[in-house]
This record gives sequence, structure tokens and C-alpha cells, in this order.
Amino acid sequence: LAVFKTFVEAAKRDGYIERTTFDQIRIRKIKTDVVYLDTDEYCRLMKLYRSDGAEDPLTPEQRYILGFWLFMANTSPHVGDAKVVTLEQLRHEELQYQRKKTRVNVTVPLNMTAKSLIREYAEGRKKGRLFHRLPCEQIINKQLMKIADIAGINKRLCCKTARHTFATIYYANTHDAFGLKSILGHSD
Repeated sequence: LAVFKTFVEAAKRDGYIERTTFDQIRIRKIKTDVVYLDTDEYCRLMKLYRSDGAEDPLTPEQRYILGFWLFMANTSPHVGDAKVVTLEQLRHEELQYQRKKTRVNVTVPLNMTAKSLIREYAEGRKKGRLFHRLPCEQIINKQLMKIADIAGINKRLCCKTARHTFATIYYANTHDAFGLKSILGHSD
């Protein structure tokens, strides 16, 4: 509604309309809680991802999605950017891409976990998308909630949680707000 109000008010300012019903309406911003995993919860997901014995609690689809989530939690892209990462964007120990939302060029140094996930998901390929078997974001998030239950994590695990987890762990380890802003691809 707030976005719609912005467009209606722009039309009023430009003289396309004289009055709007928004003149009498005040739209409140809804506060949402930022959900992120602490180091212990993150480690539980890593352990779950690495477990592949006879008693593996994950389906192959859940394992693929968890690997995707772990990639995002180690490299920071928004889900829309992460889904289209190509092997060609992985150069010189870095992920280089342009953030869709802000059009900001982003360079992310790759840690050991990210490199390991890239090797697994590249499956020997040199070109093309890194993740080529992902369902839509809604299904990914449903599976992530099931994965959180399996791991004993009582938080809303979703794609956005990976980005928040990256930011929280990065800042806790470096205290570098400027570097974090750059890696997240924020324009302001």
C-alpha cells in the first residue's frame, strides 16, 4: 500500500489527479524482526549437511536446498542474485556479480566453506549456473522450515535468513561495517 501511495502522490504532484484518498490516510510501517542464526545454529546446519550416512534425515532435494542456503550464508547474495550465480562469476577466489536490486557491483571473497560448496555444485562444469536444479523461492523456504525442524532450530529459516546470518557473523568477526556494506551490495 505504501508503494502504491507513492505512485498516486507522484501522479498528484505531476498534475494527473487533483485529490487522492491517501490525503486522509496515514500508513504505518510495520516492524519486522530480523532473523539470523547464531554460530551454534549455523554449525548444526553444516553438520546436518555433511551427514550422509544410512540414517540421513534429509531428502536429496532438502540437501540440495540446504547447500544453496549455506552458499548464501557464506557469500551474502540475495536469493534472486544467488539463484543465477554462474561459474564464470567465480574468479580469483572471489564471487563477482552485479546486485539486481541496486545495480551495484559486488565482490565477495570466498571462504573455505564457499569454495567447497562451489566444487560440489559445479559437478565438474566450467560454465553455466552454479545452482541449476532449484525450485521457486516459496518451495525453497518451505523446505528450509522442515530442515530447521530436523536441525532443532526454532527460528523461521528462509532464504533471507542466510543473508542476515552472513551479515551478523561477518560483523561479529570483523567489526567492519563499511566492508559489510560493500559485500552486501548496499548503495547507501
